[in-house]
Amino acid sequence: VTVMLTLLAGGGIAGFWGILLAVPASLSAPVAIAPDGWFNFRDVPPREATRPGMTSVGYGITVTPQGAAQDCRVESSSGDIPTDRAICAVLLRSARFKPATDDAGQPVYGVYRDVIYWWEGEPVPDRFLPPADIELTVNEAPEGVRLPATVPVSFAVDSSGVPSSCVVEEDGEQSPLARTACSQVVKGFTAIPARDGAGNAVPSVQRAEVRFVER
Repeated sequence: VTVMLTLLAGGGIAGFWGILLAVPASLSAPVAIAPDGWFNFRDVPPREATRPGMTSVGYGITVTPQGAAQDCRVESSSGDIPTDRAICAVLLRSARFKPATDDAGQPVYGVYRDVIYWWEGEPVPDRFLPPADIELTVNEAPEGVRLPATVPVSFAVDSSGVPSSCVVEEDGEQSPLARTACSQVVKGFTAIPARDGAGNAVPSVQRAEVRFVER
C-alpha cells in the first residue's frame, strides 16, 4: 500500500530538507543477485500475458541470515490469486540474495520487497513510474534535484513491525533527499515483521522506496 503525504515548502523548507537522522553504516536489507535473470516471459501465466495494460504483483521475500529465500508473501495482488502464487513460486525457485546485515555488519533476517510488473499491448507510456511505498509531494525540490525522484532505503524493523534506523541504499544526485526519505519511513511506514522457520516474529532489515513528486 502506497502512503501518500504532502510536504509544504516555504519558510521552513531549508530546515525540512536538513532533518538529521543518525544511521548505522553497516545496515543493509537483502541484496538481490542478478535479478534480471529471475523471470522470463514464460513465467507469466497465459491469461495474464494477454491482459491489456499493466499487471503487477508486489511481494516480500523473507531471506534467512544464510541468504536463502525462506518464503514469499504477496503485498499487492495482481487481482488473480493463481498469478500471485505463480510469481511467488518463481521467486522462491530463482531468487538469490546476499543476506541482510545489522548495524554491526552481522547477517540477520531480512525482507526483500519489490514489485514485478509487465505491460501487454501498446508500448509502456513514457511517463510510467512503477509504484513506490511512500510518495511525498513537495512544492519545490532541493537545488540540483530533478523530480520525480525515487530513493531506495534499508531500515531496521523490530519483531512487532516498528521501523527504526534507516540508510539510503543508493546515493548520488538524490543525496539531498536521503535524510527526508529515511525520516518518513521511520515515522510513517508500517512494516510486516519477518518470521523465522518456526513462524516466530523476529527482528529484520527491510527495504522500501520513497518517491518525491512535484505538486
